[in-house]
Amino acid sequence: MNHSDPDASVTVEDPDPGAVTSWGPKSMPWSNQDLRLYHGTVDLHAGSVLSGVRLDHPNIRPSSDFGRGFYMTPSVHQARKWAVSQSRSRFPGTQPAMVYFVVSRDEISRLESLWSVLGTPSADDYWSLVKHFRGRPRGVNHCRGGASPWYDVVAGPVSRDWVNREIVPGADQVSFHTQRAVAILNAVQDRVRLA
Repeated sequence: MNHSDPDASVTVEDPDPGAVTSWGPKSMPWSNQDLRLYHGTVDLHAGSVLSGVRLDHPNIRPSSDFGRGFYMTPSVHQARKWAVSQSRSRFPGTQPAMVYFVVSRDEISRLESLWSVLGTPSADDYWSLVKHFRGRPRGVNHCRGGASPWYDVVAGPVSRDWVNREIVPGADQVSFHTQRAVAILNAVQDRVRLA
C-alpha cells in the first residue's frame, strides 16, 4: 500500500502492512502537542472570529452535520476549500480567509465529546446524527440527558450526501456546541488569520 503525506516530501511503500513505519522528515514522537484547528471563512467575518467565537452569530447554521455550532478542521487545505466556497456561493464579492487556533489537547479532553471515526455507509450512529440535523423535522440538540442536551464538542467526517451516506474523502470536522467549549477557543492566545 502506498501512503502519500501532502505535508512530507516522500511517498513510502509499506514493506509490511502491519509494520510501524516512519513517515518522513516531519515525523516526531508523540508529546501530546497542541492541536491546530482551522476555520474557513471570508474576509468580512475573519475579524469577528478572531475577536471572539459566538454561538449566537447569525452565520451559524442549525442544519450543519452535527447541529448548531462553530466548525473547524485540522486540515488547512480543507479550510481553504471551505473559505473559497463561502466567498463564491454565500458571500459573493468577498475574499476567502482562514483563521487558526492552537488549542491544548488537555483542555479539549475536559469537554464532553462525541467522536465518529468512520463515515462508511454502515456507520449507523454517525449517519443517524447527521440525519437528525439535516433531515426533517430537524433536530434541535444532541438529545443527551443530564445538565445539557448538547455535547461540548463533536468530531467526525464531513458528509457529502447524507441521504446516500457519502462523505467527503479525507475531510474531518471538529464542532464546538456549548459556551463551555467556545470559552476554550476564546481563551486561546495563539489564534491567527491567514490570507
